[in-house]
Amino acid sequence: MFTRSEMIMLQHMSHGVNTVKGLTESLEVTKPRVYALVTSLREKGAVYLDYGTIIPEKHTYLGLLMTMLHDHESLSDDLSVNGMDLLAELLEGKTVTELSDALDEGRVAVRSRLKILKSSGLVYKDGRTYRINDALWPELRKMISEYDVYRKTALIRHLNKLLLEKDL
Repeated sequence: MFTRSEMIMLQHMSHGVNTVKGLTESLEVTKPRVYALVTSLREKGAVYLDYGTIIPEKHTYLGLLMTMLHDHESLSDDLSVNGMDLLAELLEGKTVTELSDALDEGRVAVRSRLKILKSSGLVYKDGRTYRINDALWPELRKMISEYDVYRKTALIRHLNKLLLEKDL
């Protein structure tokens, strides 16, 4: 869901850096780049901008995600791109083939991402099935469960919006 850059921005925000100026300095990027990231995060329903202050939306998964990013800086790489979606599919253990089908991605890409998540201890392999590592990351399942609810309801809202626009 979030790009690596967006995840790093959320991580900096979790440390209290929540202004355009502050993020420009802490991320060492230009102001237009910060605005581009804010725009992208706003389109994903994660933040809004209020007079130069970037405020996270009040989604349970987002609060849990930012807490995890604050406490574990290495997670920004693991959870970016499709990492959160893959973990959402692993709320119930799945094989590489099942994950590939569910995510509509090739098995090589899924294996590559699983390798990264496994090296971080976020998942483990049980026979042919991959599972979330609750023993090492107890807060991960709750965050991913909340994210899964959000992504499913967001998809429904998006489809309803498209249907309404078509009818108008």
